[in-house]
Amino acid sequence: MSEILDAVWFMEMGHSRPIGIVLTKDEIDSSLQAYIGTGIGIDEKIDRIVISQTGAKFPLKAAAIFFLRVGVIDESRDHYTD
Repeated sequence: MSEILDAVWFMEMGHSRPIGIVLTKDEIDSSLQAYIGTGIGIDEKIDRIVISQTGAKFPLKAAAIFFLRVGVIDESRDHYTD
């Protein structure tokens, strides 16, 4: 089981389904994982869950560009060992 830490969202022009990158933390070993996928666009909480469970793995080094800016990933720790 993983805890969802944060998400960033992108919208394609003319569409209502958001593309999200979701950052999760494993509750057993505290490892971080990122996933990318498409949400339904009605409920952000549900979209986060769906993407974390069914999305494609997204490289943490690439996700760090987004999550470092919002302070979710601690720059002093080496999380980026995909």
